[in-house]
Amino acid sequence: MTSGAAARSAAPPNDIYRRITTDRASDQVLEQLQTLIRDGRLKAGDRLPASTELANEFGVGRSTVREALRGLQASGMVTIKVGARGGAYVTEPTGRHIGQRILDMLTLSSVADTDVIEARHILELNVIPLVCERATDDDIEDLLASCDRSTEMATHGSCPLTMAAGFHCGVAKASHNAAIALLAGSFYQYELGLAVPVDDQHPESGLAAQQAHRRLVAAIADRDVEKAMRIMDSHLRGIAREVQRLKGSRTA
Repeated sequence: MTSGAAARSAAPPNDIYRRITTDRASDQVLEQLQTLIRDGRLKAGDRLPASTELANEFGVGRSTVREALRGLQASGMVTIKVGARGGAYVTEPTGRHIGQRILDMLTLSSVADTDVIEARHILELNVIPLVCERATDDDIEDLLASCDRSTEMATHGSCPLTMAAGFHCGVAKASHNAAIALLAGSFYQYELGLAVPVDDQHPESGLAAQQAHRRLVAAIADRDVEKAMRIMDSHLRGIAREVQRLKGSRTA
């Protein structure tokens, strides 16, 4: 192990923790640890002190610390290991963790379905200039390959919304902006929860979507921002209507 790795695995100094004096102690412990990680005082690879030691530092019970650590683990900010080298280690949250947190917020909040659809429309439409500017030849090939796969499935009587969602996430990814790609993925995961149970009942919708996808890719390849935005705007409006129809048929 290098000296740097050894330093990372050592427990951070104990004077960074403040004793808990308010109600909802586990939330306070969680917030303190999150702040320390965000501020860089606890870095990826650092091993947190044992739960007994943290409980003493915060002035709370071990069960309170364990509850806070479970919250950190759920958010992807720490990994809990067992064994001789066990303990809670600070991790670098992945795109999957962040996207899941956004999805959880959308799902568990009182945000209306129409608000999510509208927000996604605004995001995807306004990312088109970036995509037209930044999409590489490989991005174009990947989008066309996605079209080919979806068309093949649609012609065999399936209307796979998951495939359509993958295409749209690929468009967002072609912006080469990680934040936009995360948001787009979260929005589509939310919408799939509304429509997936009946997505194979309307293959004609899938075929229409693939035609729009191909026109969009052609406009992106030509770097024609205005045309690509017109195609995307019309296509997204159609998706919004379809999602609402599928949702209605599911709840009828």
